[in-house]
Amino acid sequence: MVTKFIFAGFGGQGVISMGQILALIAMRRGFEVSFMPSYGPEMRGGTANSTVIVSDKKIASPITDSIDVLCAMNGSSLEKFSKDVVPGGFIFLNSGMIKEPFIKPSVKSVYLDPKKMAQALGNEKVANVVMLGAVLSEINIMERGNMDDILEYIFQGKSDDIISLNKEAISLWEKEKHRL
Repeated sequence: MVTKFIFAGFGGQGVISMGQILALIAMRRGFEVSFMPSYGPEMRGGTANSTVIVSDKKIASPITDSIDVLCAMNGSSLEKFSKDVVPGGFIFLNSGMIKEPFIKPSVKSVYLDPKKMAQALGNEKVANVVMLGAVLSEINIMERGNMDDILEYIFQGKSDDIISLNKEAISLWEKEKHRL
């Protein structure tokens, strides 16, 4: 099993953090992982993406020309990377920023507005964790199980409120999709 992810958007949307968190979750679950961030010179507002490869075997290279899972946090990222999503793959679209319907045959598109969902939790800064939770919920490459210990490890040194908020954020899509 090899699954290739790209998280892409503007700087400040948390796409690098999404890749880091996924990589740490996969490592703690015993998978081989490659993580490669890419960002422009701007601190916020420039383009950014992170490539994560999760595998049950050794990974030969962090570079990929095909994507199993694309998480597009803005329209320009969707435009740039959607052509590389393989048949049977997933595209997660930030419907708060991408208003036009996107159709690519043989690819499952999942729409959600992570910022709006994060605002319902009281802090829009966890929108990226809400989106990552949706990705983990839908693709089923690893047992989701209880992520509390992993999130506590990732956010160690942060306040209990921040840790609790991220725990809520990562499981929000799982709870919400059962209400739909």
